[in-house]
Amino acid sequence: MRVKRKVQYLGMVTAAVTLILLLHLVMTTLAAAVGISRVAERPVHLITLQIVNGTGVDGLEHRLARRLEGYQNSLLEIRVVAKARFDLGPITHTLIVARQRDKTAAVLLAKKLGLDPSLVEFRALENNCEQVSTTLILGEDYEALSLPESR
Repeated sequence: MRVKRKVQYLGMVTAAVTLILLLHLVMTTLAAAVGISRVAERPVHLITLQIVNGTGVDGLEHRLARRLEGYQNSLLEIRVVAKARFDLGPITHTLIVARQRDKTAAVLLAKKLGLDPSLVEFRALENNCEQVSTTLILGEDYEALSLPESR
């Protein structure tokens, strides 16, 4: 009788282990299938950004480009496509200029940087070979910008 109980007990343990392994296999398969088929969410707006240094501070446009390049959240992605210096004298206030009639992305950038979004204006850019959608003109107040964390 003791042998019969041991055999029954061994059969139940084997069945339980098999069930646990089967459940693990099913859950792993489902997790892999969901993970593979999940669509990567892209930001709603892509900014191709031109940064113009109007401060007279050497290399500021390059430093800021490194901070902003590749920034991404659920609404906004930034790609820096051009950097330049403004040599006609210092600019007092930082400006954002939309290069497309739809200023939504430029307004989102203004908010992200802590600038007044109502000051964003549209001005077309002639010979826009780099397909700039927004221009950030750095003024002497650049230190007040709310920049994303360094990567």
